[in-house]
Amino acid sequence: MKLLKLKSLLSVTLLLLIFSCENETLDEPVNQDNLDGFVADELTVQETTLLIGKLLGKENVRNEVLTKMREADIEGSIVSFSYLLDVDNGLRKSEVEAIKEGQSTFKKSSSLFKQALVKEVINNSGDYSQISAMLSDKNIDDISSKSPDGDFAEQLSQLLADEEMQLFFPYEEESTSGKNDANDVFITYEPLEFAETNEAFRIVPNSSSGSTGTVLESIGQIDNDFLDLNPVFIVGFTDNCDIPGRDCGFQPIIPIGGGGPPGDDNCCDIELLKRNVNHADFLEADILSTKIPEFKVDGKDWLGFGATHQKLEIWRGSVSANIRVSNGRIVATGQSFLFGKFRFRRKGAKKGWWHKIDRNFDTDWNMTENEQQFAVFSKHKLRGSAKVELEAKVGAEVTDGQTIMASPNPTAAPTVTTEVESRGATLRLKFSLSRRQVLSTNVGNGLSQLTRTSNGINYNVKKEGIFHFYFNHFHTDLTP
Repeated sequence: MKLLKLKSLLSVTLLLLIFSCENETLDEPVNQDNLDGFVADELTVQETTLLIGKLLGKENVRNEVLTKMREADIEGSIVSFSYLLDVDNGLRKSEVEAIKEGQSTFKKSSSLFKQALVKEVINNSGDYSQISAMLSDKNIDDISSKSPDGDFAEQLSQLLADEEMQLFFPYEEESTSGKNDANDVFITYEPLEFAETNEAFRIVPNSSSGSTGTVLESIGQIDNDFLDLNPVFIVGFTDNCDIPGRDCGFQPIIPIGGGGPPGDDNCCDIELLKRNVNHADFLEADILSTKIPEFKVDGKDWLGFGATHQKLEIWRGSVSANIRVSNGRIVATGQSFLFGKFRFRRKGAKKGWWHKIDRNFDTDWNMTENEQQFAVFSKHKLRGSAKVELEAKVGAEVTDGQTIMASPNPTAAPTVTTEVESRGATLRLKFSLSRRQVLSTNVGNGLSQLTRTSNGINYNVKKEGIFHFYFNHFHTDLTP
């Protein structure tokens, strides 16, 4: 296969990206400063991919990187450039903790990665115009004349650490079998905007390529499945959620195993519902408090290419409390409620692991809320927004032309709507939750033929696409 020069390939990719940015329909005008910053970041991550690919052609450097990942990441698959370069700023939360606990080699030994990086930039500075320009902005010029043992090593390390970038390696050799030769290693980068594929490059060491240095050979577009089957390093920017002191906005959740942890049977001094019931047995005066203790996403379908985490934003559409009668008819409005914003590791989606959230769905699911809707968005690096209209059905009827009476079987109750908008998101699911159906399938196989056991109770799993969850219902009274 022909060996291609990565620099020219990345330039073509960037031109196409800029063209698409300028012609994409957005909810708001593109700020030129933001667009310039976007292009600069894209150039940086592309050029850094070239640089890191050259370094990883050396087996000792590659092994050091993998060792650093295992030191300071719970899954042993992510490491920041700061950690590799022994720079204090830009470290990930897990790396800071590992350093505090004395479980890392941070600044304790000479970094092969750092030495190789500095020598590569000095010897081939012409290949790294973006990095050279960034150094020039700091009055650091004439790179080829620098000494790898002088101040330049620290200046370059600090420059790259300031970019807050990382390496991700999702491949699990012990559990997967690749399609390519066992010695093949690849590199790519996480696109700055959501994509399902990206170009990748085979790292060909000098002993294999016949050249004087590592060569990167394009293999075309790859997807997330390729990442599972082959050893691919992914260059990307570190998420704010992973940097100490940064605003995240998402609840971090971790996977759980087996039947899950014990449920909170003493919640709110009310009883846990452990059987299926007719929703008409819960009168409007009763309190039916409902929560979702766990959920899982069973597959990588919603992940962007090379993403380390899955981010979800979930909304509930319901009937507002303001229900009235006008001209003998029920008048009501819809209302939307943010159920939660969650973030969990890519591996949790790949493996279909359950995640504990213990989040209230509806603190008092009244009979008047006959049917509600759920909307699930996956959050990404996207400009613009996604919108959805949620519907809810009122469970009430009018008696004597003026009195509102809650009804388990309304015949002429209205449907209300409410709109939800989520920025930087893709709508993945919208589905209805009938109070009648939910309570009649609280436990057992139900429609999904799936159960989840907690505290000895086989709860029915509600399944919509790859999204699975179940309910815990608590009540104050239940009419016999």
